Amino acid sequence: MTDREPHDLTGALFDALSELGRSSEVTVHGWSMRPLIDYGDTVRIRHGGPEPRAGALVAFRRDGRIVVHRMLRRLRAGSETVYLCRGDATVRRDPIVRRSALLGVIEAVRKRGSPAWIDLGRPRWQLVGAAMLLKDMLQSRTPLPRMGGGSLIDRVVAFLLPRQ
Repeated sequence: MTDREPHDLTGALFDALSELGRSSEVTVHGWSMRPLIDYGDTVRIRHGGPEPRAGALVAFRRDGRIVVHRMLRRLRAGSETVYLCRGDATVRRDPIVRRSALLGVIEAVRKRGSPAWIDLGRPRWQLVGAAMLLKDMLQSRTPLPRMGGGSLIDRVVAFLLPRQ
């Protein structure tokens, strides 16, 4: 066995899970997906499934870290598939994500301290994904009006989250 950086081993593990079509759980250490995903929440990544659809949450590798953001659009760059992504709570889109960096689709979220999983495949969460796509489209042209604790769409997402 050769010496590898820890993120290389993580990448190899996720590659193996993708080939097997398995899922893994990762604890989130960031705020870019608030209010749906907060620091300390856990996400379940489905590896090796079908191509993610616009609005889906995806996990990808960037600079040796795992990033969970919303996929806005899938594009072809020559013979390569690339993705436009963005955190729900961020102002800017991410740099292009290459297909080779994609780890999988987030299928569920467990809020910190809760035993229950939020199934992102349910229609209400697909609607949230569509709303976040609309938010991105509007923000890329004109900022949304702020309403106290956030935009109207942020408030709708917060309303849909289960109460703890």
